[in-house]
Amino acid sequence: MIIGIKGMRYFLVLFILAGLSVKNIAQDIDYERIVKYVNQTPNSVVNSTFKLSNYLTLPFNTDIEKLASIYYWVAKNIRYDDKLAKNPKLYIETKEVVDDVMKSKSGVCQHYAVLFAELSRLAGLKAYVVEGYTMDKGKIADVSHAWNLVNVSGDWSFVDATWANAIIKSKTKKGFPQTYFMVKPEENIKTHMPFDPIWQILSSPIKYDEFDAGKFNLVSGNFSYNDSIGEYLMMSSIGQYRATIGRMQNNGTFNKLIKKEFEIKQKNLSTSLSNEEILKYNKGIVYYNIGMNFLNQYIKLKNNKFKDKKYGKSALMAIIDSSSVNLQKAESNFAEIQINDPEIKRQIKTNTTNINKSKTMIVKEQEYIKQFFQVIRK
Repeated sequence: MIIGIKGMRYFLVLFILAGLSVKNIAQDIDYERIVKYVNQTPNSVVNSTFKLSNYLTLPFNTDIEKLASIYYWVAKNIRYDDKLAKNPKLYIETKEVVDDVMKSKSGVCQHYAVLFAELSRLAGLKAYVVEGYTMDKGKIADVSHAWNLVNVSGDWSFVDATWANAIIKSKTKKGFPQTYFMVKPEENIKTHMPFDPIWQILSSPIKYDEFDAGKFNLVSGNFSYNDSIGEYLMMSSIGQYRATIGRMQNNGTFNKLIKKEFEIKQKNLSTSLSNEEILKYNKGIVYYNIGMNFLNQYIKLKNNKFKDKKYGKSALMAIIDSSSVNLQKAESNFAEIQINDPEIKRQIKTNTTNINKSKTMIVKEQEYIKQFFQVIRK
């Protein structure tokens, strides 16, 4: 179950480096040591993500051991909240998710994934929250899911602390739940389908309908997910929404979960575009107010017949020029805005009219200043 988070993004620094494969490194991990250490986590650190991340990673030398420690703690100590799964909570930002799960020590898949990513980030590790849906024993889940993607020495692997929690809770296996730790892309895709195919980490992404039918072949392709991810992470939120929407549209038939997520992405894009237009409007208003303030300052000085000796010709011209420059910037901002809000459109029209009147006035006043000081010199 994915809890809605407005504008949720975890930035992942991409490293494409030569190194040992994660699979070989994982085989050499002393999981018993990790379990024993994590089980001794003191209460004094469990209410602070910074303290907890530091404790869980302090004695380990490799990134994969640190990830294993974080993964095991999250999987074991966060209780799955069935009631929350049935009645999802909407969060405004990621920090609220982290605060909630740290306080209650419970949550749904989004809480597991976000907390894992946050504890990893604080330890200088590279983790990303992936949203999608899953298949278990040939059946597509009724709700969406969230898990993690990690990068160790340029190698990508997946982590699912939520599913690991189910193993620990069932007590069918003792010790460290290796099944969902550092899962390679070609294995992960057998049960986990990201909404955005870029996060499959496959050179030939699997189509949604192929995954749903459980009939697909893993073949080598020419899709460069490393380059695509690098480009994606450099985009604005609007660019990311557009890129994701485009990839989803080209990845086969939508089931109900994909359709719902696609609609959310479209809504988020629309909201982001509106917010960007509002930012342009607010920026235009700032320029407009500055320009009008300079103009009003000049008018006040003129009404006083320029008796204030601090303001000679150069100073007055500077004031009137500053008004002109800022009003021009405001006009440019207003001209670029594309928004349907009737009140904002009305205000832009009013301000633009005032700017045009002020520009005409400024031209006349620039000439007036020149003539005024010519008369004084005579």
